[in-house]
Amino acid sequence: GVAVPLDLTLPPGEKEAALPVRLTPGEALEAARALLSPEGVEVALEGEALGQRLTFFRARLALPLEPVRVRRSGVNFFLENPNPIPLRAEGLLVLLGQRLTVRADLPARGEGRLWVKGLRPGLEGGRPRLELWLEVPGFLRQALVLEL
Repeated sequence: GVAVPLDLTLPPGEKEAALPVRLTPGEALEAARALLSPEGVEVALEGEALGQRLTFFRARLALPLEPVRVRRSGVNFFLENPNPIPLRAEGLLVLLGQRLTVRADLPARGEGRLWVKGLRPGLEGGRPRLELWLEVPGFLRQALVLEL
């Protein structure tokens, strides 16, 4: 977790204050990754009043990524991104015994066509599936397998 020390004293009669948070780039990245994970991150506002340590607020916040959905139209596959952030998808399409390298750029709350980048040699058994790495470039990478 990330602990942010605050030194704030409200003037008499004031009931609200904005609390600016200053984090190093590493701490900000860690906090953002935790927010996007299913487990989330614990947020607490602790302080001192009348000489006693108090916890004013404690909650677990999570904004996990929703899984993308796959749609087939003729010979084309489309990925639908329900998330409010754009994603890059790269991986393998296993279809009719072949392994195809694929990629797609997915806009926020939009869809993108799955592009075949190349053929990986060898026959693949099992059910048709899409094995993807979803990525917010330079920030987060998450594995996903979709049965077709």
